[in-house]
Amino acid sequence: MKTHTTVLLLAVSALIGVGLVTLYSVTSVKPSGDPLGESLFSRHLIHLALGLVGLLVAANVNYRIYRNKYLLAAIVLGTMGLLLYVWLFGQEVRGARRWIRLFGFQFQPSDLAKFTAILFLSVKLAENQPDRKSTSLNSSHV
Repeated sequence: MKTHTTVLLLAVSALIGVGLVTLYSVTSVKPSGDPLGESLFSRHLIHLALGLVGLLVAANVNYRIYRNKYLLAAIVLGTMGLLLYVWLFGQEVRGARRWIRLFGFQFQPSDLAKFTAILFLSVKLAENQPDRKSTSLNSSHV
């Protein structure tokens, strides 16, 4: 593994560990019989495990597949559809209609829209980038 990848992995692991210890210490002082503390910590562990699975899947996907214009269009249209759905039918939480409940979990389509915007812009910028292999600097250009 490259050095910068190892450093990043260690930093993220340390942050996850600090977050787990902090959440456990905060939720463990609840009165006995109160399942709130245990459920918060358990849900956090479940979300952590799902995030790690997502990380492994994303790390093993060949990023060049996103250059396919039909796949990119499907991702963009799907994200726009979810944003429209949440605007019309989304679940209201604390006065804001920003959530979609799916399989017992809630998520905000705006988070997916951030990923989609980054993906779309990176593909479009890569398409408009000049071919670097053909640009060489020789003595006639200097």
